[in-house]
Amino acid sequence: MKSLVVAALLGAVTFDQERMGGALIPVYKDEHHQNDKFLSNESNGACGDWETIDLHDNLYVMNNKGGKDKATGDSWQCSRADGVDYKWVTAWGGGTVKGYPSIVAGWHWGYKKGQGTNGLPVRVYDKPKIMTSWKTTHYKKADYEQLNTAWDIWLGNVDEQNPNSPNIEVMIWKNHVAQYPIGSKVDNINLWGTNWDVYRGNIGWDVFSFVNTQNIWEVNNKDIFDFFNYLWDQKKWVDGRKYIVGIENGNEILDGEGGFSWNYKLKVN
Repeated sequence: MKSLVVAALLGAVTFDQERMGGALIPVYKDEHHQNDKFLSNESNGACGDWETIDLHDNLYVMNNKGGKDKATGDSWQCSRADGVDYKWVTAWGGGTVKGYPSIVAGWHWGYKKGQGTNGLPVRVYDKPKIMTSWKTTHYKKADYEQLNTAWDIWLGNVDEQNPNSPNIEVMIWKNHVAQYPIGSKVDNINLWGTNWDVYRGNIGWDVFSFVNTQNIWEVNNKDIFDFFNYLWDQKKWVDGRKYIVGIENGNEILDGEGGFSWNYKLKVN
């Protein structure tokens, strides 16, 4: 994780090396809350810091626990091929993302699977199709939780295909609880048949966050590039010469105990 300070409504956040996503209310729908499915401790799954699980099509799961130093000693997180189970309790530094367990395509401070896999990098002005489907189920054990379900998309600077650090970060939040995005609200738009609040901020690079206002759980065969059409073609906030280098999807977790299951597809062409 590259070093950074996240300014959010909950306060300032400091991370160490390898960036977890620029994140940060409506409550989850009750039908998605269950209490009977989660790992009981760190004996299952990929539980080590930054441990990975290889998936099909050069995707992989990364057990990102970059904020664990802000959690109590009994906190834990174990990623699976199809989701994550966790217990995170804040010890100090409220508003801190403890983990971003995610599925990674392409770049995350380098290309684990090699540059060119997953159709990445791809230049914005080439107008790629980034087709995705993602169904999420949430299993909850603790009443209190702070978290989201989000894509985290990385861009380099102009002409950079393998950047040392990001130049732009785009987050798409499907749903969230008691978490707030970086920066200020600048717009509200309708994409994919639902409404999104748009936030813009900076943490050493620009962060654009699209926060769904209805807390959706399932996306079927939608084009992520729709958000880039807005950022690049409509608003001119993104230079079309920049490359989309990495696409992640997962859960930013600050506090809570339970688990998420993911059914996910991605195709870039």
